[in-house]
Amino acid sequence: WFEGVLDGERATLGVLQPFLRGSDDGWQLALHALADGRDFRTEAYELGRATAEIHTALADALPTQTLRKQQTDNLASDMIRRLEETARAVPALAPYAPGLRTAFDAVTALGQSGHTWPVQRIHGDLHLGQALRARDGGEWSLIDFEGEPAR
Repeated sequence: WFEGVLDGERATLGVLQPFLRGSDDGWQLALHALADGRDFRTEAYELGRATAEIHTALADALPTQTLRKQQTDNLASDMIRRLEETARAVPALAPYAPGLRTAFDAVTALGQSGHTWPVQRIHGDLHLGQALRARDGGEWSLIDFEGEPAR
């Protein structure tokens, strides 16, 4: 990465990463597998492994916290609010809302029963478009870990 001073404060101005010539993103790979009737489970497993390795390394290098009852309640309430807003904005999603609401309520119940989780806020939106794999089936590369600057 490279840094500089912006408006009198030190800031990250950019991030450089290797160019992965001939790679496809995970979204395109999944869509092509679906269109061709191919099984995507092996690729998904390897992507899961790469994701776990990165999160383990980040947890070793950066601080973690423990999510307790109040934080769990706040998180579940926020998820429920976003679910309701999304279901109103996209009515086709409404049939899925009750099942998701049940899952979010289960998170609240676990927190209220004393369950805790280690957490770490280290990146934002990781999705299949940010997972690259060489056409020869090499290792996955996860890119675009800048976080969510707007939050």
